[in-house]
Amino acid sequence: MEVFEGFLNILVLLGALQGFIASTLLFKNKNNRSNKLLGWIILLISLACLDVYLFQAIDNKVGSTTYHLVRAILPLGIYMPIFPLIYFYIKSLLHSSFKLNKSHQFHFYAVIIDAVPYLIALVYVVGILIKSINPQSSNVYGNLIYMWNTYADVPRWFSLIYYLWLVYKEITSKNISEAHSAQIIWAKQLFKGFVLFAALWFFYLIPYVIPATSEKLLITLGWFPIYIPLSVLIYWLGLKGYIIGAKTKGSISSKTKLEPQLIEKTLLKLNDAMQKDKLYLNASLKLNDVVAHTKIPQKTISSVLNQHLNKSFNEFVNEYRIHEVKSKLVSPDFAHLTITGIALESGFNSQATFQRTFKTFMKQSPKVFRLNFMNTT
Repeated sequence: MEVFEGFLNILVLLGALQGFIASTLLFKNKNNRSNKLLGWIILLISLACLDVYLFQAIDNKVGSTTYHLVRAILPLGIYMPIFPLIYFYIKSLLHSSFKLNKSHQFHFYAVIIDAVPYLIALVYVVGILIKSINPQSSNVYGNLIYMWNTYADVPRWFSLIYYLWLVYKEITSKNISEAHSAQIIWAKQLFKGFVLFAALWFFYLIPYVIPATSEKLLITLGWFPIYIPLSVLIYWLGLKGYIIGAKTKGSISSKTKLEPQLIEKTLLKLNDAMQKDKLYLNASLKLNDVVAHTKIPQKTISSVLNQHLNKSFNEFVNEYRIHEVKSKLVSPDFAHLTITGIALESGFNSQATFQRTFKTFMKQSPKVFRLNFMNTT
C-alpha cells in the first residue's frame, strides 16, 4: 500500500513540475494573449499539486519546525482565481480583442477565502516572535486552519460551477463564429473537461465536509481522487493549449491583408447599418443578421472589426447602444423611464449585461452618469 501511495505522490509531483514548465513556455509566448491566462491557470493548479505533495509525501516524515512554519505561511494553495481565469481564457480564445482590465478585478476578490489560513498562520508566527502568543496554543490555530480549509471547499466548488455556467453561455453563443474553428473546438473540450472534474470533486466533497466521514475518507483515499485528475489536467492543458496557441498565431499571421478600399467600404456600410438603420436596437442582433443586411461576407466583417478597429462584434454593436443610452439618459423626453427601461429600449436584452457594458465603456455606473449630468446643468 505504501508503495502504491508513493507512486501516486510521484504522479502528483510530476504533474506539478510539468505545470511549471508548461506555464513558463506559455508566459514566454507573448504573441497570443490567451496563452498568458492559460499559463496562470496551469501555474496555480501546479502550486496546489505541489502543496498536496508536500503535505502527503513529506509533511508527516519531517520533524523540522522551520519546515512546517514555511509550508503554513507560503501561499501554495490559491484556488479561487483559477475559476474566473478559466472563463476569461475561454473568452479570450473566442474573441481576439478581449483583454482583462480593471473592470474585471472584482472576479478575483474571493481570493480572500484562500488567504485566510495563511493569515492565521502568519498571525501565529508573528505572535510567537513578539511573545504575545503561547507556542503551546498551536493546536488551536492548527484546528482553526483545518476547519477553514475543509469548509472553504464548498464556496470554491460553487465558484467553479458559476464560472463554468458563464463558459457554457459563451461557447453556445452564436457570435463565436468569429473565432477560429480550432479554438471553438478546444473551448468546448476544455469546458467538458472541467465539468467532469467538477463532478468528481462533488462526489468527493460530500463525504469530505461531513465530520463523521471526513477523517475516514482522508485516511482511506487521501487527496488522490482530486489531485490525480488535476495532474492529468495539467498535462492536457499545457500540451493542447500550447498547440492551439501556436495554431492561432499561425492563422493570424497567414491572414490575407484586406485592400484599403474594401476596409473603407465595409466600415461605411457597417456604420450606415448602425447609424441610419439602427440595427443595434434589435436586442437579438447577431453577426449573421448584419451579413444579410449589408451583403458583406462574414469573414470580411470580422477581419475589419478585429484587425482594424480592434473590437469584437459585440463591442462594436454595444458601443452604439451605449451612445443611445447616454443620449436618452440626459434627454427630458425619457425622464419618465427608468434606467433599465432606457437600456431595453436601446437594444440591451438584460439589465446585468447593460450595467456591465456601461461600466466598461464609461468607467462609471449609468446612475452616476445621470446624476453627474443633472448636477452640471
